[in-house]
Amino acid sequence: MLRSVFLKTLRDRRRALFWWMVGLMGMTFITVGFWPTIEESGEELNRLVEDLPPALRNLAGGDLDLTSPAGYLSGRVFSFLAPILFLNFAIAFGARTLAGEEQKGTLELVLARPIPRWRLVAEKFAALIVATFLLGAVLWGSLVLGAVPVGLDIGAGPLAAATLMVVLLGLAFGALALLVGSLTGKRGLALGITTAVAVGTYLLDLYASVSEAVEPFRGLSPFHYYDAAVPLRNGVDPAHAAFLLVVTVFLGGFSLLAFERRDVGV
Repeated sequence: MLRSVFLKTLRDRRRALFWWMVGLMGMTFITVGFWPTIEESGEELNRLVEDLPPALRNLAGGDLDLTSPAGYLSGRVFSFLAPILFLNFAIAFGARTLAGEEQKGTLELVLARPIPRWRLVAEKFAALIVATFLLGAVLWGSLVLGAVPVGLDIGAGPLAAATLMVVLLGLAFGALALLVGSLTGKRGLALGITTAVAVGTYLLDLYASVSEAVEPFRGLSPFHYYDAAVPLRNGVDPAHAAFLLVVTVFLGGFSLLAFERRDVGV
């Protein structure tokens, strides 16, 4: 067994992380490869988007020109595909890394070693952060490399800004899954509750964009802080990034306290 819980956690997830990276690269290259066709569609595609209801138009990238590089990637990657993939990865990682091991009985081997509980959770939380950022690096690198041969004229800086925000969004929900797992020791419960919160807050942000009655509550949704400033066009909004970072750190810190005080079922 490795001396570091952090390294052990990454080692245990290395195969899953590898295939996530491969799948993400494949999705990215395929999406970017359609750019020449989309560029040729021109005004027809924009007219089609303008005729959509506001909620569906937001799903397609909001008010961005879909035949521009930023509009295309925002609509095809950062408004839908990337958030789903990063949420799935981070939530599954957060739920499995503690509660999953506890249910399988493998956590007992780690707890038998002279290591404080808070450090155990802290190192697993650090592994979640590093793994998610590694996945983000693959997304960014794939977009930068894939954009060159198809003439997708967008800089590495805007791509880095949008990638950072989707990583922070995933980490916020991954930390929530870790917290629920720390409180309950149930992987399924951590997955279910966190997924329900993600879907609920996503719908809140979506409805708030088209409903004046719901709009005052939009600030309760992490998805608002993720894409309201359109980072692919405007760069990272420091306040929005800080909000997601604070939520992640708070949930991660609470996970340390929760696991420290709970009777572990191993």
